[in-house]
Amino acid sequence: MAEAAAASWLLLECLQERVQGITRAAGFMTDLGTGPVVLDDDTLDDDTPGTVIQAGLISVTSSSGSAVNFDMDITVEFSVKRDSAAGAQHGVQQMHRCLLDLARALLFKDLRELPRFVRTFEQTGAQLATGDDERGATYLVAQVTARAGLTQIHQPAT
Repeated sequence: MAEAAAASWLLLECLQERVQGITRAAGFMTDLGTGPVVLDDDTLDDDTPGTVIQAGLISVTSSSGSAVNFDMDITVEFSVKRDSAAGAQHGVQQMHRCLLDLARALLFKDLRELPRFVRTFEQTGAQLATGDDERGATYLVAQVTARAGLTQIHQPAT
């Protein structure tokens, strides 16, 4: 018997695919999607900028013997290494472009673009920040947050 797929994980994989499609060749301002795009507990090398997609708070809204409806917070966080050779201003401008590209990639005009178990999907915010690690490498970090309404169908026991 095949393992049941978790609706929450399938949504994260769908969003990963969307983020990987962020390239200049696809009409975006940046090539954010060509860097590493990892899910949940996967980690990035400390010296490698990339994107992490994580599930956050999950709230059950209703349930029955055959299905559970829940809302899930999602954080899509990415980093861009500040390139001192190109100047700090270039890094900040690049971060703004990446943030807009990410928001555009995660804008769904039609829920049919998402897996069928997704009832709702909305972006709830965005944030820009900078950070230094102890070795002196500086990164620019940004995130887009979203909330999805999902339905998990229970498979009857046999």
